[in-house]
Amino acid sequence: MADEDPTTAEVLERLESLEESVSAGEERRRARRIRRLAEGLHRFEQRTLDNVERNIQRYTTRDVLEAFVGSTIFSLPLVVEGGVLEIGSHFATSLVYGVPVYFLANAVFVVTITAGLLYYAEFREVEIQLAFGFVPKRLVGVLVIAFLTATATMALWGRLDTAEPFLSLCRISVVWTAGAFGAGIGDILPGENEGEEIGDLFGGT
Repeated sequence: MADEDPTTAEVLERLESLEESVSAGEERRRARRIRRLAEGLHRFEQRTLDNVERNIQRYTTRDVLEAFVGSTIFSLPLVVEGGVLEIGSHFATSLVYGVPVYFLANAVFVVTITAGLLYYAEFREVEIQLAFGFVPKRLVGVLVIAFLTATATMALWGRLDTAEPFLSLCRISVVWTAGAFGAGIGDILPGENEGEEIGDLFGGT
């Protein structure tokens, strides 16, 4: 069975032993330079792990801004695609007993995948904070920001039809799908942020 790869701490320890065992001046200087490089890598590794493993407990105004940026980045490529109009038409016209089942199924999919990304993805441990005792703040915030971003960009670039509001809503929902994913990524990847708690802006809810 092959030995496991050594950690940076183990490599650093071996380099220190090597430096002590070398007697020649030039070789000792080389060993010292390599050890210092390993020390820098070890410190970088520790800082990275500390950042990744840190829990996210607060939901702040900066999280909202980062969610908006992430949503915009993921949404814009779809706004210019003609496929958005086709999929939106599919959502609006594919009815079962008068119910837009594909539109509703897509909405459920967006909520589910966003919740999974925020609360169950293993690279971040995000604490679920509830407003009014039952509304998950971060999930609702990400979904609303993504929806508003999708609506604004679609309206700004003339991709909505005011004469057919439901068709326009279906088109927005297509962009919202990608925007929600981008907003979730933008929210949690940077880790916990400084800023004013969202709940404090609404009387501590």
